[in-house]
Amino acid sequence: MLKNEKQPNLVRAVQKCQFHLVTIILNQEIDFCSLECKMWFAKLQLYFSNSRSVSYKISARYLPKFTLASTLQECGIKNVQILQIMTSQDVFFSVQSLQRVKELQMFKCKYESTFNLLFEDMSVPYSNTNFYLESSDSLSGIIQSAYQKYPDLFNLQCCRIHLKFFYRINIDELKHIQRIIPKAKLELSLLTPQNIGLNALQWLSMHDYRDEPLISRINRHQYRTNTIIAGKVRTKALQIFGLKEFSSNNLSKFQVTKEILFMHYEDKQILDFTIPLDESESKCECAPIMKFQSAGQKREMFLEVNELLNAFCKYEQVEEFSILEKDSEEEDRSKINELYQKLELFKNLRVLTLPLPGDVILANNLLKSLNSLSKLAYLKFLHQQKPESSGMIAQQISQYAIDNLKPLRMLDYNLHQPIQIVDIILSQRVLPLTIRIIINGYTQIVIDPRYGIRKSPRFSQY
Repeated sequence: MLKNEKQPNLVRAVQKCQFHLVTIILNQEIDFCSLECKMWFAKLQLYFSNSRSVSYKISARYLPKFTLASTLQECGIKNVQILQIMTSQDVFFSVQSLQRVKELQMFKCKYESTFNLLFEDMSVPYSNTNFYLESSDSLSGIIQSAYQKYPDLFNLQCCRIHLKFFYRINIDELKHIQRIIPKAKLELSLLTPQNIGLNALQWLSMHDYRDEPLISRINRHQYRTNTIIAGKVRTKALQIFGLKEFSSNNLSKFQVTKEILFMHYEDKQILDFTIPLDESESKCECAPIMKFQSAGQKREMFLEVNELLNAFCKYEQVEEFSILEKDSEEEDRSKINELYQKLELFKNLRVLTLPLPGDVILANNLLKSLNSLSKLAYLKFLHQQKPESSGMIAQQISQYAIDNLKPLRMLDYNLHQPIQIVDIILSQRVLPLTIRIIINGYTQIVIDPRYGIRKSPRFSQY
């Protein structure tokens, strides 16, 4: 993936390089009309010409002048993965140019209610193009303007409408949009809903009867109230930030179809639960993706994750489980082992991310639990509590994975400091498995039973 901050100066003698999949991200600073830019694109096309696929993500949201057809033609862009544009911009989309765009993301300016984008023909079935319209304030005006000009944008192209609400949901506006476009693919995000958001959640729990949840994401869901939500609130993603006073009864009211993320602030009293989670009769069903992340301050992460998991049921629904801890402190071993044992209940787990165990005994206990996960395909370890013993632990885990974890296909170590791998026996492994040791973004060692052990020259001293 190549991202431009400014237009980079590629080497004058451009050499062709072969890659698998290449994504080039272009931000709003680039001047598509300049001769320098066109020459830069020509060099890019030549540089990546032997690659299997080259696609672009283009943000043209703040460009005063932007012509899609001429930009694609003159810059030689054939595949636009994402194009971001403002609804107030005077941009014309021909049928041919729009067919090159996989996702058109349209954003509404704060005080604009007129849809200025121009489409040559919306009756054409753009089978490979997704349409997306987003606003963080009132949206009914822009939808009405767009619907009057291009009803097929919604009726035929099934444009997704995404509303971001920061403090309260405007229920009247939701009703109005549903009246204008009965079949609208409406999505909502709730950002920092406090007590004032409870009424909206109550309404959503009684009026969301669709196959897909009306809410796509709820962020920073903090309750400082004893009010209990009536009914169920469905959402694709639930992101919970910095809980102080928490009702597990309210958590049990959510039906999350995709992902739950717990993000902890730098607050020493994150988990001051008003109701002990393991004593509550109401539990929330696990989502397919469960993530736990700390925002920076050292804390007893395993203790907190264990407490949070006590508020959930149906662990077998989890396919991806992650503890994303930047700099965890040394914890009570019993709490770490308790979580390792609990992982055995995640029978359908396919992706697992954990901090690297701090010693050989903890690693042994983890490996016993991993052996019961018959669908685990990707295992990832983060960071190092004790760098001096990381090499021995990584070698222990890698050898066990080679010999015993038959479903595993990828094992990654994302560490801060290089490690040494002395002896790995590969002859017993028939099934494919790739082991990578990555140090601050750079690959140090790749281990593969088919090709042996390969070390990067960058870390030749290890």
